[in-house]
Amino acid sequence: MRVGLIGCGRFGQFCLRAYSALRDVEIVAIADVDRNLLHKVASQFQVTPVENVEDIFKYAEIELLHVATPPYQHFDLVYKALQAGKHVICEKPLTIEMSQARQLIELARTHQRVLVVNFILRYNPLVDQVKQIIDRQFLGEPLHAYFENYASDESLEPQHWFWDKNKSGGIFVEHGVHFFDLYEYWFGNGKVLSAHAEKRPGSGLEDRVTCLLRYDSGVVAHHYHGFDQPSCLDRATHGILFERGDLSIYGWIPLELHGQVLVNDQILDQLKSLFPTAEITELERFNSRTFRGRGKRIEGSQLITFHYKLTKPKEEMYLECIKDLIQDQMTFIKNPEHKRKVTEKEGLQALTYAVTATRQS
Repeated sequence: MRVGLIGCGRFGQFCLRAYSALRDVEIVAIADVDRNLLHKVASQFQVTPVENVEDIFKYAEIELLHVATPPYQHFDLVYKALQAGKHVICEKPLTIEMSQARQLIELARTHQRVLVVNFILRYNPLVDQVKQIIDRQFLGEPLHAYFENYASDESLEPQHWFWDKNKSGGIFVEHGVHFFDLYEYWFGNGKVLSAHAEKRPGSGLEDRVTCLLRYDSGVVAHHYHGFDQPSCLDRATHGILFERGDLSIYGWIPLELHGQVLVNDQILDQLKSLFPTAEITELERFNSRTFRGRGKRIEGSQLITFHYKLTKPKEEMYLECIKDLIQDQMTFIKNPEHKRKVTEKEGLQALTYAVTATRQS
C-alpha cells in the first residue's frame, strides 16, 4: 500500500518508522510546514518532501494518508484528504469539536474511506489479557477502576499549543481520549458523571483535570491527568477492583501488571494459562473456605499476589502497537469483511466522553 504523511514532528517520525518496518508498504511522500525539518526527515527516510501541504492531496498514487499534526489542524487536513479519496489514519483526537468530527465521519462513509484515530492501546497485548479477565469474570465482576496519569510538562513551555484549548481542545480532548477509548474497550458503554479542572496559580494554564464515569456494566471509574512532573517522574497507573481482588497495570503503554486476588485451584490455573511467565506468591492458604462479599458466596483456597511483565521495552512495544493498528486498517481496506479493533466509531465515541468532561469541568 502506498502511503503519505502530514506532520514530521517527533511522533510523525515515529510513525514513519512503523510504516518503514511493514512489508508491502511504500511511503510515497511526506509534508510539513517546517521546510528544514521536512527535508531532514525526507532525507532520513528517503522519501519525497512536499513543501506545500496542499500538494500532497494531489498525489493520486497515495492510498492512505496519516495526519500527525496538532489537533486544531486535523479537521481541515482530514477533510481534504477524504475529498481527495484517501483513507486516513489521524492522530488523537479526531477533531476538537463534535460537529466537525461528525462531519468527517459522514464524509468518510459517503466516500467509503477508512477514517480512524490512532488508538494504539487496543493493540497492546497486556490490555487484551486484562480484557480477558474482565470478560471471562474469573475474578468476579469488575466494580471500580481508576487511571492516574502523572505526566511531565518539561517540554511544554507556556506558549505551547497544548495549553491553548482553541488548539488542543484541553487535556481531556488532546490526551484523555486514549483512555476514554481504553475504558470503553474494557468496560463497555459509559457516561461522564462529573468533572473538574485546576489551573496553575499565576499562569491561567489548566494543568490538572479529573472526571468520574459510570459504565452500563456497573463499573464506576475515575480518571486523573496532571501535567506537572519532571520527566524522570512521568508515570501512569491503572487500577481495577474485582470481587476477588484487584489489579494494578503500570505504564501509559501498559507493560507490567500486579495483582492481589483470592483464588481457588481452577482460577489459579486460568491465571497461569493467561500469564504463563507470571511470578506467583502465596500469601495465605485456606482449606477451601467459603467467604462472602457483595452478599455472595466466594469460594477460595489461596490468597496470592502475581506479577507479570511484557518482555519488550516501552518504545519497542509502542512501535509494535502502531504497526499492528496500521496493518489492521490495511487488511480491512483490502478485505472489508475483516473485523477491525479500531473503527470510525471509536474516534467519535472517545471524543464524546472528552468533550462532555471538558464542558463539565
